[in-house]
Amino acid sequence: MLTFNGIIEKGWHLYSQFTPDGGPLPLEIIFKNQKGNFDLVGKAKEGKTTTAYNDVFKVNETFFVKSAQIQQEITIKNPKISNVEVVLNYQVCKDACVNLEKKFRFIIPSVSIEKVKKKQ
Repeated sequence: MLTFNGIIEKGWHLYSQFTPDGGPLPLEIIFKNQKGNFDLVGKAKEGKTTTAYNDVFKVNETFFVKSAQIQQEITIKNPKISNVEVVLNYQVCKDACVNLEKKFRFIIPSVSIEKVKKKQ
């Protein structure tokens, strides 16, 4: 289970990956080294979000306030993989909106790799 935890500054909000079309830019989760190394188990799950109508976009938008948590379960296919590389593209807004990118690297504990070897 990969878990992203974020703290959002007061007055700002971060848009969910489930933000509807026609609204602000949704959170995008990109797994850089997935091919041949691991599979995603379902879609990433989000912690507590807020939904509110936006007069500018004329849609109900979904966003995080104060904090954000996203979890993605994976199944390791390659026992030699030592890390998972992820990029988050996202938009945060207050009075104005800012588009950002953040890179993450999750280190895969060798215990997990040994479990994969035993299952094969």
